[in-house]
Amino acid sequence: MYSTKRTSGCVLKKWLAWTQLEELERFLATGDTFKTISFSYRLDRLTVAAIIHSTCKAIVDVIQNEVMPVPDEAKWNTVASEFWEKWQFPNCIGVLDGKHVTIQAPKLSGSLYWNYKHSYSIVLLALVDPCYNFIVVDVGAYGKNSDGGIFLKLEFWKSSGAWPAQCSKGWSTTWNKFPTANGHCR
Repeated sequence: MYSTKRTSGCVLKKWLAWTQLEELERFLATGDTFKTISFSYRLDRLTVAAIIHSTCKAIVDVIQNEVMPVPDEAKWNTVASEFWEKWQFPNCIGVLDGKHVTIQAPKLSGSLYWNYKHSYSIVLLALVDPCYNFIVVDVGAYGKNSDGGIFLKLEFWKSSGAWPAQCSKGWSTTWNKFPTANGHCR
């Protein structure tokens, strides 16, 4: 048997990190409840919930800018030219779609999550480039909202200034309109 006197703190930290990743992996892969996972790891349900939430947040904080950087003007121009080359869509900067994910109604939520499909849901919204790579993702909007309504209210556009310059003037909420001859969106 080997001694862990010097490295017991390090060994414990590595073991805790692996355990947290195992719990997260099981939650994401199987959809098990926190309660089920808590029985497997002999932890409290609230501890499992805290571990999963903090681990997800840490992963997003570390890799978000690498995996999904904020697009700049050059990126939008590249996406628009790729749409033209691959699909013959002029001045297109992305394809937008949302998916309603059915949920159990949260307590005291009223009709916020009630959607047109007559169920409670949250909306997963994505804007993708011509190769189906994500440009913008929004998770968790109320089920009552439409894709366009969610898209227009995204903090992404307001805080980052990432909206293409040629579309910043004269923007309207009307969909499927191409820019005018002078390059401005209608």
